Amino acid sequence: MAKVKGSIVVGVIKRAKRESGVLDRLSSEDREFVATTRIQPSQWYPIEVMERVTLAIEKVVVGRNDGSLLWSFGTEMAKVQLNGLYAIFRVEGDPQRQIERVPTIWKAFFDDGSWTVSRLGDRHLELALSDATSTTPVLCLSAGGFLEEACRMAGGPSAALEKSACRLHGADACRYDLTW
Repeated sequence: MAKVKGSIVVGVIKRAKRESGVLDRLSSEDREFVATTRIQPSQWYPIEVMERVTLAIEKVVVGRNDGSLLWSFGTEMAKVQLNGLYAIFRVEGDPQRQIERVPTIWKAFFDDGSWTVSRLGDRHLELALSDATSTTPVLCLSAGGFLEEACRMAGGPSAALEKSACRLHGADACRYDLTW
């Protein structure tokens, strides 16, 4: 079972408690987890719980699970984590170097999957997430938002990320093209 660091889970839980109606959409087990678990930023938690809570938030806020809110979750996660607890990973003024740190950053947040970063040209990188046993829309879209925002924060204000392949659709890895 894949796990995620509490530093990520705590933001999802806080949002779930703020949004009216989210807890009603959760199973009794997930409601109990949200209500009673004291999330520790340095501890590991089941990724499936975070995904179910995130989807419940999206359903309440947007009215459907179409992924429209998930990208912004990743964007918010980059801002919070790279300006806070994980600021040590932040690179100022060098988007390529920032994105080349993604494999290390990922391991700080998730115990599943590995990233490779390849330079395709000037201000153009390909990122690939492979060996992730829990590939889901939550991870795919929030990872995209995180990557794009991390690039912006490092000095790439015109960062644009496109997903070119996805394990959810039979590809061997989730691949993203990033330009800035």
